[in-house]
Amino acid sequence: GMISHIDDAIGLVRVQLEASGLADRAVQIFTSDHGDLLGDHGLMLKGPLHYQSLIKVACIVNDPRIASQVPKSDALCSSVDLGVSILEMAEVDAHHGVQGISLLPCLVDGSHARDALLIEDEYQSPVLCFDQAPRLRTLVTARYRLTVFADVEWGELYDLQADPGEVCNLWSDANQAQVRAELMQVLTRELIRLADRSPRPRSLA
Repeated sequence: GMISHIDDAIGLVRVQLEASGLADRAVQIFTSDHGDLLGDHGLMLKGPLHYQSLIKVACIVNDPRIASQVPKSDALCSSVDLGVSILEMAEVDAHHGVQGISLLPCLVDGSHARDALLIEDEYQSPVLCFDQAPRLRTLVTARYRLTVFADVEWGELYDLQADPGEVCNLWSDANQAQVRAELMQVLTRELIRLADRSPRPRSLA
């Protein structure tokens, strides 16, 4: 019922665009901030466990100014990419320190500049099996999903190609120690890269 409600609401928006004569000029974007588990892994709704059904959401973009748009792409994209993309579509420069990457190349030929993306999650109260409010960072690549939790010894590592259902956690698998170490390094570098450096100092103290 909730999905049907959203479908109907989007339909009304499109009807109004057609009626106002803006359909051939308006960029239309549909996405969500997160998915719901809906029983996956015995869980409902959302939570601090970044399974694909929670973090992999639909993003539908229609820019009528682009003659041929790619019907579907599996390129890694983040919600933070939407703001930069909208600014570029409006021919407005992005501000200093922006973290997103434009999705326009993805619309044209399906390519995108991300080899990995970061997901940050900060809870305000304990949930599920956590004694404290969980804090976690997830790195997603085309093949792997690595999740590191603060204040706990365990983590998550899944090979999304061999195990798309994320059933076998490889975090403690000795055979995957090298993969885990490499992903931890990528995660660390991504955290450093995204640290805010604005405003830059004009002189040394």
